[in-house]
Amino acid sequence: MTPTTRANPSQHSVTAAGERIGQQQLVTEWELAPIQRALMNAREKYSYALCGCRPESLKLQIRLRAGKLHLAVWPDEGPKHDTLCMFFRDELVESPAHGRQSQAADESSTSRTKPPAPAVPFLGGKRTALQLASRTAPAAAGVEVLNVRGLLMRLWDAASLCRWHPNWTRDWGRARHELLKAVSGFTLNGQPAESAVFAPRPYREALQEQLNAEWDFFVDAVGRRRDGELRVLIAPVRGFTPGSPEDAQILLRHLRVPLGLSTACAEFLRRECRNALSNSRLAADDGGQRPELVGIFSVERGRGSHPVVARAGWLMGVHPGTYMPAQNEYTVMLVDALLAGRYAFEFIASDAPPSQRSAPDWLVRHVRGPDGSTVTRAALEVLDRGAAPAFREARSRIAEHMAAHGVPTWTWVPQGRRGERRVPPLPPPDFQHAAEAARVLHELQQMPCADYALGASPKFHQPQRTNA
Repeated sequence: MTPTTRANPSQHSVTAAGERIGQQQLVTEWELAPIQRALMNAREKYSYALCGCRPESLKLQIRLRAGKLHLAVWPDEGPKHDTLCMFFRDELVESPAHGRQSQAADESSTSRTKPPAPAVPFLGGKRTALQLASRTAPAAAGVEVLNVRGLLMRLWDAASLCRWHPNWTRDWGRARHELLKAVSGFTLNGQPAESAVFAPRPYREALQEQLNAEWDFFVDAVGRRRDGELRVLIAPVRGFTPGSPEDAQILLRHLRVPLGLSTACAEFLRRECRNALSNSRLAADDGGQRPELVGIFSVERGRGSHPVVARAGWLMGVHPGTYMPAQNEYTVMLVDALLAGRYAFEFIASDAPPSQRSAPDWLVRHVRGPDGSTVTRAALEVLDRGAAPAFREARSRIAEHMAAHGVPTWTWVPQGRRGERRVPPLPPPDFQHAAEAARVLHELQQMPCADYALGASPKFHQPQRTNA
C-alpha cells in the first residue's frame, strides 16, 4: 500500500490588495511588517481581503485589535470555506451535544492561528479532561465522563477520523498517526492520555523487532499500573472467539498474541456489539462490501497465553479504506460513492443511540440543493426499509430541523435483491454544470428508492395522523 498523505492547508491562500499570502504564512508571520502592510492596503482600498480556498473567492473581514490587523470570517460564511481552510467552521453541527468541542469562542477572535482540524500535537496548552466511567471513582468537576464506547468516538472525532477531504488518503498507519496526535490533547483519569493509550503500528517485517519491543513495553506498563491508572488498547480486529469464560479472546491486527477477554467483557461484546459483529467482514462469507471492526479495550495484566486481558471493550464498524465509522454494508457503499465523486464529507460523531440523535449521521459539503441552487452542505440519510415507525419519525424530525437551517436531506432506502442494490445519484457538486446537475436531480426525484428534499421526504416519511 502506498504511503498515506494528507492535504496541506498551506496550499490555500488569501489575497490582500492583489498580494497572495499563503495560509501557513498567515499562521506563523501574521504580525510581521510585510503581512501587516498588505492587510492595511487591502483595508484602505477594499475594506476586505479574499480567501481563495474555493473556486469562487470568499470575503474576509480585516479588523484592528491591539494595534495589529487580523482576518476574520465574513458573517455566516464559515461553512462556505473548504474544510481544510483555516477559516472553515460550521456552528450548526460543531457543538458538544454532537460530540465536538464548540467553536463559539472562535467567533469572537479576529484571526485563526491554526488549521481547524483538532488533530494537533500537544504543545503545552490546556488539555481536555476525560474519565472512563467507574462505580468506585466519582468524576471531578469539569471532567467529561465516558464509557469505552463514548471514549472511542470522542478520540475518533478529535483525530478527524470522522471527516474526509478529497485530497486525503488513509490507511491504519495514517489513522493511528492522527489518533495519537489527538490523544495528546487529553488527560484520561487524571493522567496524560498518551501514557495510557496504545495503538499498534502497522506490521512490517522490517520493523518486527521495533513492533515487538513496543508491545512488550506496553505489557510491562499494564503490569506496573497503580490503582486508578488506566491502560487502553485500540486496534483493528481480525477475529473474535467468544469461547468459554476461560479462553475467550479477540485477535487484533498488527499484534502477535491474542487479547484475552474477561467473562464480563466477552459477554458484553456478544450482547451489545452483536450488530457490529454480524454486519462486519468477520461474519461475511459472500465477499461483499462490509465494515471492518476497530476495538477499544480497557485492559489489565493477564497470565499465560494472554499477557493482557480486557475488562471492558467496544467494537465499532469502520469503512475499510478510510476508517470512518460505518455501521453496515450500505454505509460502506455510500462512503465508496462519496470517495469516487471526490466529495468532502463527514460523519457527525455522537454516542447517542440512532433513535435519539438530534443531527443527521452524514453531511456532504459544497453541493447543489434540490432546486439546483448552491448549498454549503446537505444531510445524507440511509434508511432501513423495515425501520420502525418511531425511528422514521425521529429521522423525519432531524430532516425538518436541518431544513430550518437551509440544509436539504438526501435519503436512500436500499431496495431490491441484495447483490443488485446500488447507491443512487448523490447531490450534484456545486461546480457541476447546471444542465447536468438538473438531469441528476430529476433522476433522483424519479427513483423509488431515493429522494432529495428540503425537509422530510414525502416518499419515506408519512405525516402523523390525528383523530378528528
